[in-house]
Amino acid sequence: METTALDLNSSLAEELNAVRMKTERLRLDKEKTEKMLKEREALLLLQMKEIEERGQIQRHLEIQVDRLFRLKELKSYSVRISPLKSLREKQRSGWNMNEVHSL
Repeated sequence: METTALDLNSSLAEELNAVRMKTERLRLDKEKTEKMLKEREALLLLQMKEIEERGQIQRHLEIQVDRLFRLKELKSYSVRISPLKSLREKQRSGWNMNEVHSL
């Protein structure tokens, strides 16, 4: 009967040891998984920030393109409506007239 009790105790000790080892493996796996998830979260946050920054840059560029387009339209519209000489052109032609009169 003592052999059976020793065998039973030995068997229980082996099972307990196996459960402890499995628990330790699971704990290590959990820590490893949590670390990996934190790293992925940090990477995703960084990528999200970069995407937001690119979006802001793109919006800024779209505004600039829109302004340039409207400026070009305004310029072509003003040239069609009023082909007046610019102040610089008027000054140049005035200087030419003055030069002719002074000769």
